[in-house]
Amino acid sequence: ALGTADFLLCARCGVYVACVLDDAFASVNTRVLDEAARLTQPPRAVDYSGESAEARRARRRASWTPATIEECPS
Repeated sequence: ALGTADFLLCARCGVYVACVLDDAFASVNTRVLDEAARLTQPPRAVDYSGESAEARRARRRASWTPATIEECPS
């Protein structure tokens, strides 16, 4: 693992929710959303195993969504 991002898990069930890069960009697991069935883009196979840490950060900054992280109240 290159340690380039933080992974967010649900505190109740442990499911993967999202991944955050430098507290500025995120990728969300859309399968956990209530309206996931409305998202119809087919999955595509990818292999990032040859990336360096800097190449991985650059790819994520270019394609991930800008994010604001807020904690949910307990």
